[in-house]
Amino acid sequence: MATSENDIVIRGPLHRDRSNVLCGPVSRFACRIICRRDPPYSATLYAAGFNSDNEIFLSESAPKICSKRSRVDDFDALTTFGVRVFLPDANAWREVSVHGNMHQLRPGLNVPGEAIRSQPKNAKVSCELVDGAIIDIAGIQLLWRTGPVIDRMLQSTVERDRIVERIHTRRPQCPVQYHTINFKYCLYSQEEKEACEAERRPYVYPACGHVHSYNRSLKGMACPMCRTQGPYVELKFSWVPSISNGEPLAVFNPCGHITDLETAERWSNIRLPDNAPPNAKYRPICPYCAKALKRVPYSRIIWQDGNPVDDSTQQETA
Repeated sequence: MATSENDIVIRGPLHRDRSNVLCGPVSRFACRIICRRDPPYSATLYAAGFNSDNEIFLSESAPKICSKRSRVDDFDALTTFGVRVFLPDANAWREVSVHGNMHQLRPGLNVPGEAIRSQPKNAKVSCELVDGAIIDIAGIQLLWRTGPVIDRMLQSTVERDRIVERIHTRRPQCPVQYHTINFKYCLYSQEEKEACEAERRPYVYPACGHVHSYNRSLKGMACPMCRTQGPYVELKFSWVPSISNGEPLAVFNPCGHITDLETAERWSNIRLPDNAPPNAKYRPICPYCAKALKRVPYSRIIWQDGNPVDDSTQQETA
């Protein structure tokens, strides 16, 4: 039953349809998650949702699946653009049906993928969500985190302000202009950022990791420290504990978001779809801004002294 507590609308990138109505690509009946609230707790993903008449909402073009026995219970279906899930244990993308069965990715828009069965029982595999699973709906990704993991992350999370203060007290220097970079700029409001001197703002070459302050002449140029070709962008610090709660030691290429090494390594090895099938292209993305990563997906952050930032350096300078 749809209520304000459990009916979640995911808009995705907004656009106007043929009637000039502002809308997003994700249907509010795209999928449903059934949660078991008694021990052992679990959550299972299903494609499609129930409308106000308590009927599964599917378009006429949605792929239908039935067995040779043609019993009512044997009928299943996929949604038009599909509901896919990436499970860490399987390390692969699968598509979920209305009954919660797992299928290989469909080869065409109207052709369902082959059902995945367990071995040796040959039973259909259900989609129980585990921590770290990624749900994809028409190119929009949702990261699933379980309650116990979130609690542990919040308890062990190093405060964002403390991280910024620790790096700021190192007085990082721009290797070109030889003045101190204002790393607290990452915490400023939009008004404070506009008031901050442009030459003190932290910028980075994500392809190599060298941190500089802003210099108009560096735009479009290779890194002056190592001559690596690549973008020269503002260093961004987005604090999302459900994605990363560690010390920022790496920077995603090409967007400039900084994160811990474990998060950078994990997300650079997951290929996510950018659209609904059959037009989807799978590529690694930055988990903060969803920008596609380059061939070198991330780099270690390097300050003026030319050494990567590590825990020992931070402890000595803290």
